[in-house]
Amino acid sequence: MTTSLGSADEMHVVHARAAGLDVHTMQITASVRVCQPGGGVQCSTRQFSALPAGLAALAQRLTSHRVTAATMEATGIFWKALGRPRGRRHRPAATACAGSSSR
Repeated sequence: MTTSLGSADEMHVVHARAAGLDVHTMQITASVRVCQPGGGVQCSTRQFSALPAGLAALAQRLTSHRVTAATMEATGIFWKALGRPRGRRHRPAATACAGSSSR
């Protein structure tokens, strides 16, 4: 699903290319928000498998949108699959996991 907001974005822009990830046992929902020249915004949301092929597709999508910042929400240990290095150039600087005391 992709939406384009025609009017100028009224939010204070900290990251012009950002993503939000909702991590579940077997799926990840990723929303990407990209600011357009002139103040417009393009938002899109897609679901990915949490298995290796889905993680590779998610990484490709974030790369193709040139996302510079991402945040994730996950409970339990589901976030760990996203925190493992897989030959990527970037690794998470910090990971917060609600409901888990081990990191």
